[in-house]
Amino acid sequence: MNRAWVATWCLVVALAPGACSTDGSHRRPPPLSCTPFCQDRACGEDGCGATCGSCPDGTFCEPFQGQCLSGSGGVLTGSLGLLHRPGRLLPDGGVELDDPRWIGALGATLVVTTADGEVIGGGEVSSRDGDFRVTTARRVRAGDRLVITTWWAPRGTVVLAVLRPPPGEFHESTPLAPWSWVVETEGRENLGDLTISESEGSGALYLFLLARQVQQSVLDSVLSGDALPLVRLGVVWGPGTVFHCGACFASTLGFPMEGGPEMLQSVLIGDDPAMGGPWAWPVLLHEMGHYVAQNYSRDDSPGGSHFLGQKLPPAFAWSEGWASFFGALIASEWAGEPRPYYWDIQGSDSFWIDYENGLVNGTSTVRPPVPAQGQNQELDETWVTHFLWHLRAEQGHAGTSGGLYDDATLLWTFGSKRMKNMDRAGAGTDLVDFLDALACRDREGTGLLTSFAQEEMGFPWDGDPSCPTAVASTPAPGTSQEPTP
Repeated sequence: MNRAWVATWCLVVALAPGACSTDGSHRRPPPLSCTPFCQDRACGEDGCGATCGSCPDGTFCEPFQGQCLSGSGGVLTGSLGLLHRPGRLLPDGGVELDDPRWIGALGATLVVTTADGEVIGGGEVSSRDGDFRVTTARRVRAGDRLVITTWWAPRGTVVLAVLRPPPGEFHESTPLAPWSWVVETEGRENLGDLTISESEGSGALYLFLLARQVQQSVLDSVLSGDALPLVRLGVVWGPGTVFHCGACFASTLGFPMEGGPEMLQSVLIGDDPAMGGPWAWPVLLHEMGHYVAQNYSRDDSPGGSHFLGQKLPPAFAWSEGWASFFGALIASEWAGEPRPYYWDIQGSDSFWIDYENGLVNGTSTVRPPVPAQGQNQELDETWVTHFLWHLRAEQGHAGTSGGLYDDATLLWTFGSKRMKNMDRAGAGTDLVDFLDALACRDREGTGLLTSFAQEEMGFPWDGDPSCPTAVASTPAPGTSQEPTP
């Protein structure tokens, strides 16, 4: 099926037109003359790239006021969910959005305020069925409010927000407010069942929950729990707002958040009614895969238009194949069950890919490599994702059988010094480099990895990795130790 894919790294210049760029943007250093400001702040950022402190375990850091909220005088409970539209994969090819379904808002940020805006409690939804329990500084009174919001600030550092664009044209300098919903408590300590509907903007909360899962996985597996290196990301979506790139990762575009910091990069999600909009989770997570690759690993893709079944240069195929695999990995972790799929709706055309079985629309098979052409051959990006999915070990109900490595190991390897600093075989980071990085981390498993690549998947990796010259002991997943270059 020859259908064009829009190149993914796109910089939107005026937010109505769009142009593509491969320029990178990492966490910006503070000005040389920066003076930390922590007066009356116990936690959160100091304005110069560090923090004013951390809160004790079990307490909530309100990042804008910089206060630790322990909550000992009261409690606010309830259940929060949202309506979303799952994609229904049609057996004869194509995708349709299904009727709205309820899901629990696991991970949603909750803040309790007084009528005049004083924060008296904070937390998040902590269960898949949407149940929450937020402790407050005092008992809830009439006039107090529950604010459901779409910013995430682990350890007091705002690293993610789903931003609501204003009607009409807007620009890079336009401050955007995070999506939020306010529930009047009326003095009740139990708010019962709360549901955000489509007309109330449940798409924004859906995007937030998925993007938050991405940031959490990076925080745990790549950054060893240190939130400061997370590059601030704004996901921009609003009803009726359409971007010329459709959906894309804008690596050099950030927006100031109303009342908060500047978001340094963006993922733009268009809301064309003929497209999947906020419900096309594979599209969002694919773009988030590019965000992770650029900021925490290395991506040498030349970019450009490409279509299903096309064989691409190794670095190009790796970039796109990794992004789709990362999306399937995150979706599986978030759902608690395997989701080895990519699907997209673009007007009257739609398609889906099953990475477990290597099928497009249930019939066409992905194009495998040709062993005789060596490890530097052009590859089908969909086959690269198929390969990575089968490399992933079964993890409860969220993996596939026959894999070799768990998610933490795969993500740690993706962000390792070997991936970021060395190159072998084809020009630029590619599948060979990732296999090398896995072998450098686990020398004893090189033979098994070679057998998997050659015999099970038909890829002629030679099993002779280039590794850093001095090799430290093998680190545990989620730690920051790496072989020294």
